[in-house]
Amino acid sequence: MTALPPNGQVGQPVNGGQSPQVARQVLPHPNLHPNRHPSQYPNQRPRSSVAAVVAVVLGAILTLGGLPFGLAVGALATVPKVFEMIEEVTEMTPSGTVTASRADDAFYLLAPEDAPNASLPIECTATTESGRSLPVQAVRPYSFSSEYRGGDFNSFAIVRAESPGEILIECPSDVVGVVAAPAFNAASFFAPLFWWSIGGVVATVMGVALVVVGIVLLVRRPRAVQG
Repeated sequence: MTALPPNGQVGQPVNGGQSPQVARQVLPHPNLHPNRHPSQYPNQRPRSSVAAVVAVVLGAILTLGGLPFGLAVGALATVPKVFEMIEEVTEMTPSGTVTASRADDAFYLLAPEDAPNASLPIECTATTESGRSLPVQAVRPYSFSSEYRGGDFNSFAIVRAESPGEILIECPSDVVGVVAAPAFNAASFFAPLFWWSIGGVVATVMGVALVVVGIVLLVRRPRAVQG
């Protein structure tokens, strides 16, 4: 028969001996440690800062150059408008035709700056394509000026269109040559400058937003701990 140990428990080491099986201590995985910051893990690589740097650089370019670029392009876009106005000057002696693109388009009648005062005002008539007569209204001298074939011309009358279409203008004068020029339209002339300026403002706002986002990404980027 097998003798029981003095304490009456089976499986306990006798005479100070050690148990054949030693319990192993289970350690938590480093990545599961609740008190360690992810940046303290030696095997974790920090996120790349390329995107943040690109955002800051691109944002700075848009912030500093957005509005100036828009203003410059808008100003250049008005140059063709100037040449269009010069090309639309038409001789009205003894007659000529102008074309209105919409109602209320106005055309100034101009005489040479050095024309004798006795010859002004010149009696001119204006007729639509349908034969309807349009009023030719006198204006103050120098209300509108233009250059034509190297000479300076000043306005003396104006004709306003009632509807889109051609207008026949007759100025029978043997002394003074008359020309017609479209009135200056500020809305049409400055439209390119306005829209390009708006685009520049939008680009500037986007640039500021990119700079802010890039800085935030750089500040919050985790860094690897040395040692």
